[in-house]
Amino acid sequence: DTDKYFLSFDLHGIYEDIDGGQSSNILDIERYIVDIDNKIIELNSKIGLKQPNIINKNIGIISSIRLHDQQVYIGNKTYNSIQESIYFNFIRQSFLLNESNTFKYGLSFNLDKYTESFFGPRISTPYNDSLIFYRNLGIYSEYSYNTNSLYSIIAGLRFDYYDFSNFYLLPRLNVKYNPSDQSVIKISMGRSFRNSKIISENLNYLMSNREVVFNENLRNEVAWNYGLNYSQCFYFFDREGKFLLDVY
Repeated sequence: DTDKYFLSFDLHGIYEDIDGGQSSNILDIERYIVDIDNKIIELNSKIGLKQPNIINKNIGIISSIRLHDQQVYIGNKTYNSIQESIYFNFIRQSFLLNESNTFKYGLSFNLDKYTESFFGPRISTPYNDSLIFYRNLGIYSEYSYNTNSLYSIIAGLRFDYYDFSNFYLLPRLNVKYNPSDQSVIKISMGRSFRNSKIISENLNYLMSNREVVFNENLRNEVAWNYGLNYSQCFYFFDREGKFLLDVY
């Protein structure tokens, strides 16, 4: 019975080869070469289940497996990386009292394994086949209230146990208000964190001859985000226009 379950699989891959630099040597100076190769294969799945014996309760399971092989040659610097990732997310949704009040909660787990090599001149700490693991286990809940087209509220709270050593409490709130059919006001706030991939996210800096120095005490990035958005639709000579104001 397809009304009781949903099943989806998605497999895709990417092969990218970027070549650049100088076409030949200049006098006795060896030509500058840029060669970036990317190979990505990813498998995603989505499973949805309705519980016929329990009214207004659904279960969703999202998972993915990813392999990314990246080889970078910029001038006389070399960066090679193999990323192996596993992601799993379990979600349960139900209505509180009526369909205007929706409550979701779930559990997620993410594991990233990186095998990296980085070497060349003017690098303070070159390394070869270095193993890096990123592990994150999280539980979360979300409440949404949407009674009519006038306004809606989404409030969420997430608790992450990162790398089995650091705890993060991450709240968020989104409010949308429609003063009229032509105007919308949105307010958002929340806390988040991320870990930086120092080399792969900053390949453009390798183009220069600057010395690469590593800080051994790097920590995760943690930030509070606040936002305000106002949009107003209008008509000018029978043509529709929109005025937007964003503050973040």
